[in-house]
Amino acid sequence: MLRISVFNEPYSVTLKAEGKIIQDWVSELRNAWLAMLSEAGKRKKVIDLFNVSFVDELGRQLLKDMHAAGAQLVGSGPMISGLIEEIQSPAPKYRPRTLKKVLLSLLFLLLVGLAKAAFGQAPPAREVLKLQDAIRMARNNNLQIKIQQLELSKANDSVAIAKTKRLASFSTDLYGSGLLAPISFTFDRGALGTFPATGPIPDKKTEITAPRNFNFFVNTQVRQPISQIYRINLGVRAQEAGKKIASEQARQLDQQVVHDVREAYLAIVQTRSALVANRSRLSSLRELSRVLQARLQLQTVLPADMMEAKAALARAEQDELTYNDDLATRKEQLNVLLGRDPATEFEVEAVPAMEWQDQDLPSLQARAVALRPEVRAYDQREKAADYDRRIKKAERLPDVGAFVNYISPFNVDVVPRYTAAAGIQVTWEPFDWGRRGHELAQKEKIVEQTRLAGQQQRDAVRIEVAHAFRSLQEARMLAEVTQLNAEAAQERLRVVTNQFEERAALAKDVLDAQNKVADAQHKQQEALLAYWKAKADFVKAMGEDYES
Repeated sequence: MLRISVFNEPYSVTLKAEGKIIQDWVSELRNAWLAMLSEAGKRKKVIDLFNVSFVDELGRQLLKDMHAAGAQLVGSGPMISGLIEEIQSPAPKYRPRTLKKVLLSLLFLLLVGLAKAAFGQAPPAREVLKLQDAIRMARNNNLQIKIQQLELSKANDSVAIAKTKRLASFSTDLYGSGLLAPISFTFDRGALGTFPATGPIPDKKTEITAPRNFNFFVNTQVRQPISQIYRINLGVRAQEAGKKIASEQARQLDQQVVHDVREAYLAIVQTRSALVANRSRLSSLRELSRVLQARLQLQTVLPADMMEAKAALARAEQDELTYNDDLATRKEQLNVLLGRDPATEFEVEAVPAMEWQDQDLPSLQARAVALRPEVRAYDQREKAADYDRRIKKAERLPDVGAFVNYISPFNVDVVPRYTAAAGIQVTWEPFDWGRRGHELAQKEKIVEQTRLAGQQQRDAVRIEVAHAFRSLQEARMLAEVTQLNAEAAQERLRVVTNQFEERAALAKDVLDAQNKVADAQHKQQEALLAYWKAKADFVKAMGEDYES
């Protein structure tokens, strides 16, 4: 958010900006500047940046254009003051090189080229792994994500299977059998009746014997559910709810993997920052040791001062080894998390500058409840449990279905060659001694349990969001405090170093000031990284799919 105000005075016009000069607000500020420029005339133009907290690259360019147009930039704070000094400092004038300097430069480049040809090319630079690339790599190679994706595919298959139950089912049974002993049928004279035209049938005692042949029977049935369609549709909806649950679980796992990658990446950045700060401390201690060694020969310092400097240098060298080992271990852990060779070498980007935007906690909690995959999964579980209850309740209705049945025997002469029938089949259990009532009551209790568990999850999400939001606020304040402490310690070291050069301070004072600067810079980096870790925890608590 950016607030813009214009103050007209007899001899000057002041454009006051409050907030952040970023993104779309840059164009708003540019429009206000152009309007003020057209009305200011010959009056002095002042740009008030005292209440600006952050300026992005587009904003920096706009401020440069304002300064080039004759505006005076005023402001305070470490970042704004440095920005104003950078913009208002005159660029160095170009000095044309003489022919001699040009020839020497060309000769130097030629020697460098010959040296490369003689000793081989320089080793290639290490890969700079960006956080976005690390997240993308983990999403493509993480085994847990692949397993959850297969689970989601299985849920899709379950929905398709449930839908097929609404269609007619076909079944064919083939029976093959042979008689172990012949079967004989005996018909007495006139067993089938006596008729005037033919007389008795049969006209004498007759015996029919079935031979011991191998016989085949084919029974084909087609069944179409009718009243069961209602229950089947409820089952399809329950499977679709299960599919959504699997989708939310996959999304939750994806967010967890992204969060783990961000934490591992920031841990590497933190260790590397400590290593860089320690190397700067090493350089200062080596220079101090050189100066003390020269003064010790002149007997202007005590041997104890030289011994303290050597001890501090040895501690810094030990810290260098520790930081290097820790950095190597953390890189191996991140490589494993990304699914690649642990020995892969890479570098990480510097920690970005801190950014902050005031937000309303109740609205954040409401948004998190709507976005968190755990809460959304519980909503689907409650729907699935309710569908299961309705399916159990529908079992009290009779099952009505249509069928077509076809039977055909082979190698059997006594029975008809085929029999086909069609009809309606009704299955109903009117008396169950209260079994279905107890089963329905059990399903209703499951629905209530799921609803209460979902409410409990919503309350837990609200508490987690509130805690993450407060932790983010604390981390932001701590980062600002440590930045001021680091600037103060650096200024104190400069003063003490000048006093030491003028022999107005002891070597012990310089060592103490250097230690304070190193500690302050380390704490500043730790606080800044703690802010970004708190930001990652906050984004995870919000349930947002954060890419960077």
